[in-house]
Amino acid sequence: MPMIAARHTVLALLCLAAFALGACAELTPRPSPGAGASEGPTGERRWSDGRLPRYAGPPAQAGEQAPLKVGLLLPLSGPYAAYGENLKAAAEMAVDDASGRSLELIAGDTAGDGEGAVDAAQAALAVGAAALIGPVTPARSEAVAAAAAEAKAPAFFLHADRRAIGPGVYVMGFAPEAGATRIVDFARRKGVTDLAVLAPDDAFGRAALRGAEAAAAARRMRIVHAERLAADAAPADALARVIAAAGPDGAVFLPFPATRLAELGIDGGAPGPMLLGLEAGAGFNGGYFVGVDPAASAAFRRRYAARFGQPPARGAAIVYDVTALLAAAAEDVSGQAIGVGHVATPEGYRGAAGPFRLTVDGGVRRGLAVLRIGANGPKVIEPAAPLAR
Repeated sequence: MPMIAARHTVLALLCLAAFALGACAELTPRPSPGAGASEGPTGERRWSDGRLPRYAGPPAQAGEQAPLKVGLLLPLSGPYAAYGENLKAAAEMAVDDASGRSLELIAGDTAGDGEGAVDAAQAALAVGAAALIGPVTPARSEAVAAAAAEAKAPAFFLHADRRAIGPGVYVMGFAPEAGATRIVDFARRKGVTDLAVLAPDDAFGRAALRGAEAAAAARRMRIVHAERLAADAAPADALARVIAAAGPDGAVFLPFPATRLAELGIDGGAPGPMLLGLEAGAGFNGGYFVGVDPAASAAFRRRYAARFGQPPARGAAIVYDVTALLAAAAEDVSGQAIGVGHVATPEGYRGAAGPFRLTVDGGVRRGLAVLRIGANGPKVIEPAAPLAR
């Protein structure tokens, strides 16, 4: 029985991580020769089309330098190995795309659990890793962060749990609070004043609810009804309650993953309140949600599919961006050390997962677009907002 319970816990954590990363598939890429990458203009921090430009700023020391070592903490064995291999392939593609100083990836198998993540982090740091990418789940993230801090190596977590955040520790997953703020702000500018929320009763749902409540309060909107849906609750009854509470002129915020949206039995074609979400699923026609502008990641998706013969999970774009960021930063440093100042730049980055900016206190600001589901699929209604400094 303890083993079964532990397996369910791991499954829940990985599902949460996949939701935070926007992952849409667990695929095992096929190795193939890498494609060459051209270098863009100096200082143009854009690599969604495969270009990895040099940073503007002080040049690195003259002479060829050894590759910068980066620990990659992913589930590479067990039932989630395919997902881990998908992300690993994205990191390898970013290394191949890099011009100038290269990275040496130290792949560590977390086996999908917290203890495995700690072991993989310590092993990578012991052989000189200057930075860590991963793990994908929040379990034992504090211990991973402590190990990275002791080694003076920045860590880039691939989940959305912000409890371990701090100087040099970045949570790269899409934060539900930020998504809630963006979509609630959009609804308010469309004239909505009454908001009802139905959120899953889990860590992600509770964070999204907190974000919606804070955003509504700051914009003088009323939360007319808020409810958390347990996994064994009747979704249709709960949905009926929030729709009735919002009224025809209000909005209903449903921060569920796409698979669970289908379980709610939403009829997006029926008249009623505005539908808001963090993903789009069955029945969400006419609803608004936040995400990456498809145009921002189109080139990355095409190149990944051409190289590996399968489309990437959207979470792979985040791994690509972090690896590309470190490859570019490595050109400005000597030895085997990357400081916060090398990655937390004021202008930010335009990556495969959209624009983002890191701050010296460990914050990650992302530009999210507002999209709407129509007959021909999602359509961008508002492009990614400018990144606040």
